[in-house]
Amino acid sequence: MEDTKDMNKVLGRNIAEARRRAKLTQTQVGEGMERYIGHTWSKQVVSFVERGHRQLDANELLMLAAIVRAPVYELMLLGDGESIKLPSGFQMDAGTVRQHVAGDVSSTPLALDTLQHFEEVASIAEQLASRARGAIRALDRKPKTKRGKS
Repeated sequence: MEDTKDMNKVLGRNIAEARRRAKLTQTQVGEGMERYIGHTWSKQVVSFVERGHRQLDANELLMLAAIVRAPVYELMLLGDGESIKLPSGFQMDAGTVRQHVAGDVSSTPLALDTLQHFEEVASIAEQLASRARGAIRALDRKPKTKRGKS
């Protein structure tokens, strides 16, 4: 059974693990942010990040990777059996995420396949709508008959 997560929770967990491997406290990570953004992060902000309750922008992710001495790609990896659920509801399994993070997307034309699928669905929906409009027009042209009283 797959364990579905939000990507922010995955990043947070991996940042926390990298921080512990680097033998840093949350306070030290927060203080390290001053070098990059001009002010420190409180221990509470670091805790929010590590619990996946604060979304990171690309700059913050890069800065945190530098502070905890971990490659960015490592912070984005899911564990075996995990998947992430994107805001659209689309899910990606650990292997697919690993391929995209590692840059090996030649065997996973995910975005293109998904786009083509949505285009096909939209085309079918338009065909059905066109048929429905035609049927409605045909009914509107049909002479109406009066029903007799019973």
